[in-house]
Amino acid sequence: MHRRILAIVISWVGLSWVVPATSGLAAPVVQVAQANANVSQSRVRELIRQGRQRAALRDWVGALTAYQEAAGLAPDNAALQGAIGFNLAQQRNFQAATMAYRRAVELDGKNVAFQIALGYSLAQLADFSGAATAYQQAVQLAPRNPRALGGLGYVQMQAKDYAGAVTTYRRLLALSPRDVSVIQGLAYALLEQGQVDAAITTYRQAAALAPNNGDIQYNLGQAFVRQGKQDEGLAAYRRAIALNSRRGEVYFALGNLLQARGDSAAALDAYRRAISVQRDHLESHFALGRLLQAQGDLAAAIVAFRQATALSPDDADVRYQLGVALAQQRRTAEAASQLERALTLYTAQGNSEGATRAQQELRRLRAS
Repeated sequence: MHRRILAIVISWVGLSWVVPATSGLAAPVVQVAQANANVSQSRVRELIRQGRQRAALRDWVGALTAYQEAAGLAPDNAALQGAIGFNLAQQRNFQAATMAYRRAVELDGKNVAFQIALGYSLAQLADFSGAATAYQQAVQLAPRNPRALGGLGYVQMQAKDYAGAVTTYRRLLALSPRDVSVIQGLAYALLEQGQVDAAITTYRQAAALAPNNGDIQYNLGQAFVRQGKQDEGLAAYRRAIALNSRRGEVYFALGNLLQARGDSAAALDAYRRAISVQRDHLESHFALGRLLQAQGDLAAAIVAFRQATALSPDDADVRYQLGVALAQQRRTAEAASQLERALTLYTAQGNSEGATRAQQELRRLRAS
C-alpha cells in the first residue's frame, strides 16, 4: 500500500494588498495616511516580487524572508500567509507551516488551496485527525477536487478509518475511474475493513488497467493469502517478482507463504533473496534466523540475528531470539547479556508477555 501523500502543488499567484479605508479622518491626516499607505503598498509589492523571484530559484529561505517582511506590513493578507506556509513546508518546517496556513484559513476560509495545504502539513506531523478536518473542509468547499479527496482518503487510512476511506476513494474513483492508484487505495481500504472478496475484485480491476505493475500483483497476493487461497497468492507473488525483482518485501511474503506450506528449503531461498536485494530488510533477517534455528543450524541463525540487531538495536524480539540461540549453543554469558537487554526493552515498551518470556529464559539459563 502506498505510504505517501498525494502530490500537492500550490501556486501562489495574485498576491495583493488592500489599503484599509480611511474615510472620516481629517483631510491632512488622510493625506499623510494615504502617502504612507502608498509607500507601504509599493514596498509590499516589491517584497512579493522578490519572494517570487527567490522561490523560482528554490531559495526558500530568501523567499520566506521577503514574504515575512511583506506580511509584517500587510498582516491581514491571506495569500501572504499562504506563501509563508508554502516556503516553510518546502524547508520541512511543518509545525511553523501549519501556523501560517491556519492564519491564512482564518483570513480566507473559502480558499480550498489553503485547507489542502493545512491538511498536508498536519499529516506530515502525523496529526491525522486535524488533517482530516482540514481536508473535509476543503471537500465541503470543492466536492469534486481530487487533491482534497485524495488527501482525505490518505489520512483516513493512516487513522485506520477504513470505512471513511472506502467512501472517499469511491468518490474519487467516480471522478477518475481509470486511476490505478485510486483503485489500489480503495482495494486496500476494503481489505483492511475485512471485505476481502471486494478487495480482490478491485485489485483485479487495477491489474487489468496496469498488467505490468508488480505492486498490484503483490497486493493481490496479500489479499489471496488473507482469503486463504494459497495457490493464487503464490502465483501473484511470483508474477510480482517477475515484474519487479528488486523488492525485498515481496520475497519476504513469498518466504512466509512457502514456509506455511511446509517448503522450508524454498522459504530459506526466498528470505535470502529478500536480503540480497534489500540488505536492510529487518523482517527477512529475523525470519531467516528463526527458520535456521528451527532446523538446528544455530551458527547461521546467530549470524542472521546479529545482522538483525545491527539494523534494529532496540528490537526486543530480535534480542530475545538471539539470546535463546546463544543459550542453545551454551554460550551462557553472551546469552544472558542478550536476554537481559531484551528484558529491559520489553519492560520499557510495557510488553509484559515479552518480559515474562525473557525472565523465564534467564531463570532456565542460570539454573543450567
